Amino acid sequence: MTLVELLIVVAIIALFGSLAVPTFRQSGAERLDLVETQVANAIDYARYLAEGTGTTHGVVFDPASDGFAIVDGAGAPVTDPLTRGVYIVTFDRPGQVSDIDCTAADFGSNGTAAIFGPGGLPDRGGSVTFACKGETRVITVLLATGEVVGS
Repeated sequence: MTLVELLIVVAIIALFGSLAVPTFRQSGAERLDLVETQVANAIDYARYLAEGTGTTHGVVFDPASDGFAIVDGAGAPVTDPLTRGVYIVTFDRPGQVSDIDCTAADFGSNGTAAIFGPGGLPDRGGSVTFACKGETRVITVLLATGEVVGS
């Protein structure tokens, strides 16, 4: 192997590396956009389950593990329709948005859970706060409609 061949191989590796770097440089705001979408989808699914089955469902946020789970009225995680596993999301596992911290969740007397009654409306309004790379996002569930609003 000549020096020229070695330099060409190093240049090709550097080129591939430079193409991969932008995916790792996602800003905190971009990561929080993904989290907001994921949380809004989970809340909408819990609301859909509550209304469709006529039973209580909710989303329980866990700031200690930086994640959430969709649960039934007994508090057991429901089945994720995509993975067919339990619907539990933690942001510190592979395949999830990284560097996400769930810093607070407050749904009044429901604690850290957004609970939806059999009609699909929330028992309490409230919010959950996520942070990433100095950025913060507050996601609110409106009491009157169950609509999810991000800040």
